[in-house]
Amino acid sequence: MGMEQHYYVVILEPVGDQSEAAKHRAEHLAYLEEQKRRGKLLLGGRFTDGSGGMYILLVSDRTEAEEIANKDPYCRLGFRAPKIKEWERTF
Repeated sequence: MGMEQHYYVVILEPVGDQSEAAKHRAEHLAYLEEQKRRGKLLLGGRFTDGSGGMYILLVSDRTEAEEIANKDPYCRLGFRAPKIKEWERTF
């Protein structure tokens, strides 16, 4: 019997000085690509108004969602603050 999986939306809100953030974009994207390869990341992208971005995870629990978000280079380096919400998929 498999472990139950839950959806979590991770909203990445910019914090502090963003002047160095672009230098870490490739590292951020590579990290997310690895989460996608592991089957944890379903989709993600940035907001068109420049106010950050979001992604949807499918993981075992909130702790796992928090660990993934906090290890994202943008969050780990202090350029983004993750806001995490469990999401119940209807469609």
